[in-house]
Amino acid sequence: MTDPSPDAQGRPRSILVVANDGLPYPGCPVSGSGLRAWGLGQGLAARGHEVRFAMPAAAAGPATSTGPDRPLLYEDTGLRALIAGIDPEVVVFQHWIRVLATDGLDVPVALDLHGPLMIEAAFQRHPDTDMAQLAAVKTAAFRRADFVTCAGEKQRQYFLPWLLLAGGDPTAESIAVIPVSMAPETPEHLWPDTEVNFVYGGMFLPWQDPSVGIDTLVSVLESEGTGRLDFFGAPHPQFEMELGVFEHLEERLRRSDRVRVHGLRPRDELLEHYRRSHVALDLMRRNNERELAFTTRTVEYLWCGLPVVYHDYGELSPMIREYEAGWVTAPDDAAELEKILRSILHDREDVRRRSVNAQQLARERLNWERTIDPLDAFCRRPVRASRGPSGVLVGDPREARDLRAELDALHSTKTFRALRPFRRAYARLRGRRVP
Repeated sequence: MTDPSPDAQGRPRSILVVANDGLPYPGCPVSGSGLRAWGLGQGLAARGHEVRFAMPAAAAGPATSTGPDRPLLYEDTGLRALIAGIDPEVVVFQHWIRVLATDGLDVPVALDLHGPLMIEAAFQRHPDTDMAQLAAVKTAAFRRADFVTCAGEKQRQYFLPWLLLAGGDPTAESIAVIPVSMAPETPEHLWPDTEVNFVYGGMFLPWQDPSVGIDTLVSVLESEGTGRLDFFGAPHPQFEMELGVFEHLEERLRRSDRVRVHGLRPRDELLEHYRRSHVALDLMRRNNERELAFTTRTVEYLWCGLPVVYHDYGELSPMIREYEAGWVTAPDDAAELEKILRSILHDREDVRRRSVNAQQLARERLNWERTIDPLDAFCRRPVRASRGPSGVLVGDPREARDLRAELDALHSTKTFRALRPFRRAYARLRGRRVP
């Protein structure tokens, strides 16, 4: 709970970070959501806070840490009791789906938003997904949150209306931007004396389509007769989703002698491979989800010293271009991409130069000791927010259909039709049309 006494202001706190997915403990694969939660917690720990992590029990494996720094494991039904038992001074949730576990608990809540979950849910096309119910849970979570963060300015503009819909004051509410960040010390990048090695890493998610980039890369490697692609990818281990383009893409990759398909690997093993590779390919077809994504894997590539072939519409695109930490191009321009890839194969000195720049970008702009300021400030002086019950009604589509039927019935009445000439005259004065 918050201690309001003057001598308590500005001090480090005991903080519980509740992850939405698995965390990067040794031997464990990890998603972008897990890395985001980890980066926030490590940034807070670097500022002197006492930080503990909680993650879903379903995401834990045999290799999950069992030592004194082990994560707390939770089932959804037991999360409230876990939080109450730990009794932290602040709870930081990575995403909104479980925030309501703090209902009835007098604890300040910081809510971090890493991606547009409702857009992702739409891409998954589960027939039993009730978007109206998700919207109700989302607005209730925003209403409960006392402080809100996200990864980028595009995300801030997307999430701010949700905060206002949840009863936030449009004259005062804001969302703090904390970029996806890594440790301040970048790993040493090693340069094996082999042909140029590309990497692609990530889970198979239906809102991601890297097919143009990967197809073009494999074709260039095969036609040049040099270079390799190491493909680290597989379906999400926890959630069942459509594979989208990945089902056929993986078949194509397995047929090429220029590609090695590895599946998902523990993060520590993956980073060792990144340190010994040359270039990362992270080029995705544009859609609503990708425009909002502050791509975690990209930050990890840069941190490891991998210059990135990246699309031209993301929030990281200007940074990569400014630092010359990779190559930025339109994701659907295969001809331009082919030129870039051939230049990479034949100019290793340029690759090394961009590798140095990539790690410089990570240290200067994507370093959790530098980016954590807004969340650190809230945790040192946590203040409970006061919001109204709701900004506007988020209704069930069935209720909207009923309302539409009532309006249609009203429009058909004699009284409504009799007033039509007067409504038209008034509309002409206002410059509007009348149905």
